[in-house]
Amino acid sequence: MSTPPLPASFTPKLAKGLLVEVTMGCSGTRRVTDAELVLWQEERKRLGDWFDSAGESRLPPRFYSDDFSVGRKLMVLRAAASVKHIWFRTSRAKYALLLCTQTGHEYYVDKKYLRPV
Repeated sequence: MSTPPLPASFTPKLAKGLLVEVTMGCSGTRRVTDAELVLWQEERKRLGDWFDSAGESRLPPRFYSDDFSVGRKLMVLRAAASVKHIWFRTSRAKYALLLCTQTGHEYYVDKKYLRPV
């Protein structure tokens, strides 16, 4: 039995160490690890394609975005985290820094998609 969707203005109260679950399908953003950066550079070296079709150099990724399905469990590391968006030039504290219990990665996820367990 699924829970009814929450209003768009609702933000749950979260605390550090709390276990939360995803209420709606959403995506989380995480930083690229050093190991992933080394793998990316080795792949570019192996393929020999350091430049794109316009002749500009390919830059390594800085962030990855992963999709979370409904019911996925995550642990809160920081209840109020702000992510600075380049296109807005402002930071918004509507995100939570979460630890994925399956992969061990830290993700920034919008709090409106979360519910305490």
